[in-house]
Amino acid sequence: MISIPSIGEIRDQIIASIESKIGQVTPIAPKAFFRVIATALAGVISLFYRLSKWGYDQIFPQTADEDSIVKIGQNYGIFRKPPIPAVLTANITGDNGISVISGTL
Repeated sequence: MISIPSIGEIRDQIIASIESKIGQVTPIAPKAFFRVIATALAGVISLFYRLSKWGYDQIFPQTADEDSIVKIGQNYGIFRKPPIPAVLTANITGDNGISVISGTL
């Protein structure tokens, strides 16, 4: 199972990477330049993670959505059939005039 980090975790990773490269600690203020940039990038990277996970899920029939399942089936010559109404009959043996209790097997 693929785990997607939260936007906060991604932001913290970006800030830690910037701090290690410049050799300084980024100020705590939320409007500090590197914090603003890291937050914006974290949002974009989070979307990329989610899109990548969705694409990965479409590869496998077990996790694919409906449109992808249809396309996977078409690759193997399996096509969706139109639905048809079911006609069922049930024969119950017993004495006339006696009700069958709901849930009887």
